[in-house]
Amino acid sequence: MMRIPEERPARLIRPQAYDPVHRAFLCDDSSLGIGFLCAPLSGADDRAANHLAVLINSAWPNDSILSFSLIAFPDIRHILDAFTQLRAPSFDPATGDPLLRKITLDRVEYLRASIDRPMNDHSHLRLRDFVIVVTAKLPLATPRPTEQEMMAAKDLSVELQKLLERLSRNERGGLV
Repeated sequence: MMRIPEERPARLIRPQAYDPVHRAFLCDDSSLGIGFLCAPLSGADDRAANHLAVLINSAWPNDSILSFSLIAFPDIRHILDAFTQLRAPSFDPATGDPLLRKITLDRVEYLRASIDRPMNDHSHLRLRDFVIVVTAKLPLATPRPTEQEMMAAKDLSVELQKLLERLSRNERGGLV
């Protein structure tokens, strides 16, 4: 069986420094990097396709790289904690509903168990938290960026953030 070599983000991006004013990472390959973590869309329509077309057709410098990566994290504790916190009133011994408390705890245990073993015998799916990582690498003329290149990176970062936020409207969470 042929195995595809794994690439670690640290080997691909290799950031050396971050400038919060310009919202850009300086990479060791004479490039600037910008990026965002986003919640995946649950579906797409013409509006989403139009926003993606605007994003791709933005004024990216020649030889720029735009990347969309879907990453599945097995750590869903924050989701289970939010699920439990939402139902916190049922845990009050004086006023809580014992049935709701039991259902909540059983559900959390089932979901927690579905991280390490398949949810059922048919699908073999395991529970994950999915995140989209959107990154862009912008080439530099020299290893040290000029103020103009830094400003261009900031402008592209702001534009990228606005487009991603428009894409995520009416979705759960948007930018993470």
